[in-house]
Amino acid sequence: LILSMIHKFEGLEERANTRDNVHVFIDEAHRSVAKELGTYLMAAVPNATIIGFTGTPIDQTAYGKGTFKIFGAGDELGYLDKYSIAESIEDETTLPICHTMAPSEMMVPAERLDQEFFALAATEGVADVDELNKVLDRAVSLRTFLTADDRIKKVAAFVAKHFRENVAPLHYKAFLVGVNREACAQYKRALDELLPPEWTTPVYTENSADLVNRPLVAKYQLSPDREADTRLMFKKADANPKILIVTDKRQQRHRGPRSPAGRLTRQARPSGSYLPRRWGKRWCRRRAGGDHLWAFSSTGIAQGVLCSLQGD
Repeated sequence: LILSMIHKFEGLEERANTRDNVHVFIDEAHRSVAKELGTYLMAAVPNATIIGFTGTPIDQTAYGKGTFKIFGAGDELGYLDKYSIAESIEDETTLPICHTMAPSEMMVPAERLDQEFFALAATEGVADVDELNKVLDRAVSLRTFLTADDRIKKVAAFVAKHFRENVAPLHYKAFLVGVNREACAQYKRALDELLPPEWTTPVYTENSADLVNRPLVAKYQLSPDREADTRLMFKKADANPKILIVTDKRQQRHRGPRSPAGRLTRQARPSGSYLPRRWGKRWCRRRAGGDHLWAFSSTGIAQGVLCSLQGD
């Protein structure tokens, strides 16, 4: 049994081992395998049986690439075997996802969402998370809508009311996900008028030009030490902050077993997505006292993502 990082195969000569009794098991087989490193690996062991494991396959089969094209299988959808969220919920190892849509006045108009996001993503054959985020970055009109002051205030009011009435009494905490750093700062400003300021903290990357070009972003910028303290305190049920306002940087850092927000909201960063979190749960896995994971979306982008998670 040999354990190795895929980077070790870079530059390896073609047909380095032609035996047919070699079995290669690849974890997280959805990104690096599709590029040069994967080419080196497969060329080095051309007769090996190669099996990939991933929870986020990249489906670009129609464009002649992607996880299913690389690995393939007898199943017409390209799976050798699959274990869906629905099956995990049935086994009681994962909590059901309860999805609540925002009031209609907060929602992105359906035609705008179709034209500026879904249609573009479909045309370009995009299925990967980072590529979806790049599509959203180019949707200037959509971002303008998501960061409009009036809409920010409406979303903040909804979040503050729901948090006070439903989340805080249960000693939960929450993530509020903004479309960009400016949106995070705007949410912080709006929520400070509705909740104690110490309850909310935005966390995002630094930029040397913020002080001049984005004074609101600079106002709430945390130093590295304060950011580390905030991250530590957020993990403690009875400490502040109670709501962490995040965009890409913090979703990436908090995703995985410790955070139910990462996986659900990085799918195109829906601005205003809001996920209460109960401490003691890892990811969405069931623990004593919890019976569901609740998610609020104010764009419509997350609706399809959550429906997909519930199905196969």
